[in-house]
Amino acid sequence: MAPLTNFSTYQSPSPTAKFSEGFFEDLKFKSISELGYPFIAPQKSISGFTWSMEIPVTASAMLILLNDIIPDLSDITMIVQQLPAVYEQGYHTVDISFCIEGTTMIRMFHFLKLHLCMSINNHQEAISLTKSLVHSIDADQLLESSHDYCMFMESKIFFFVQGFHSTCVWLWELGHLLDEKWIKEDVLNLACELLYFCLALPSKDPSFLFLPTSFFMDACWCYAQSPPFYSPKLLAFHHQLTTTCVQAYGFIIWDQDHFSGYFRRQPGILEHGDSLHHLPAPDVEEVLNWSVALQGVPNWDPSLSHTFRHAILQDLLIYHNISQCQNFSFFDCVEPCNEDCEELAIGTIGGSPGVTGYNEFNVYKPMEIHPIFEFLDRNVSGLHLAQLPTTMDLRWGDVLAAPLPPNLPLQPKSLITPS
Repeated sequence: MAPLTNFSTYQSPSPTAKFSEGFFEDLKFKSISELGYPFIAPQKSISGFTWSMEIPVTASAMLILLNDIIPDLSDITMIVQQLPAVYEQGYHTVDISFCIEGTTMIRMFHFLKLHLCMSINNHQEAISLTKSLVHSIDADQLLESSHDYCMFMESKIFFFVQGFHSTCVWLWELGHLLDEKWIKEDVLNLACELLYFCLALPSKDPSFLFLPTSFFMDACWCYAQSPPFYSPKLLAFHHQLTTTCVQAYGFIIWDQDHFSGYFRRQPGILEHGDSLHHLPAPDVEEVLNWSVALQGVPNWDPSLSHTFRHAILQDLLIYHNISQCQNFSFFDCVEPCNEDCEELAIGTIGGSPGVTGYNEFNVYKPMEIHPIFEFLDRNVSGLHLAQLPTTMDLRWGDVLAAPLPPNLPLQPKSLITPS
């Protein structure tokens, strides 16, 4: 039997259909509390399925109803992959048998409804985190200004957090900061960038750098090569340390599915903070050849965790609103700290596939139109180093104590002076 219409047309939901891709793209925070989400069946709930040539016209076969059972993504993928072939054979629906908690039931699915089910599965995390985010904003009064609150609630959940260079993060992904859940690396990099610009000054080179999570990953990869070499980003970092007024810098290491922070603010001292009391990553000593002498790990006070996460979240929400209102691109609001640093940071890396090539914000300083100034003028409680929990100290050599001779290969070990 020849198909009645083009397959792509037949299987595609209307862009305005509830739970379609277009529906989620247009979904705003203000609508999330009223959104009922269908039940997604546990994995392996499908006990069987049969194809049918019947062309369904009922809402239950073509639309997602609140009491519908949605197949799990892992169960439905195999069925969806067969749709083009069975459509050519004249089939238009599939009858799926579910077995949930000992009860068997059969449901008819139009092909377009299967795609709505896929969309519901794919957006489940986003909706869950969005609901938690809205609840936290209300319960914890993270946006005390009615203007800020209304403006944010009018935002689409699939809209990027504004005002950043390091990475692109959907607004709903800020929900990763809630509770003791896995934190998304890109969200952590936003916090790093915001902290950097909070401490950078417009009238001179910034005295503080906060390197993104890819910094140490690149350093490890470059150090492991034979011979070791510095990537353009690491060259720029070294150039800033030796030619500008940098007095402190920090970075974050991902190790064993966990992030820990490192911070240097005085010669000879590297501070290490870890909420799970992990020891410093062994790569620190291996890559940088530092002499480490542990001086005791202070206990993390669990009562600070909620406050710390919510301070970051509040800052990112307010900074996003300010950046969105100003509507400047990142490069409209910054200028290079040093032209050599910028050229080094954006240099090409021929034949070096292991280097991640992250967006380096530390080579720029804010101009007077940068949103960071309005953000600081609001006197919100932010990511201030003095408010962070006490860290442990690690003794290390004075890295990068002297400028490198020009036109010489960069060997990491040659830069280290053991203490």
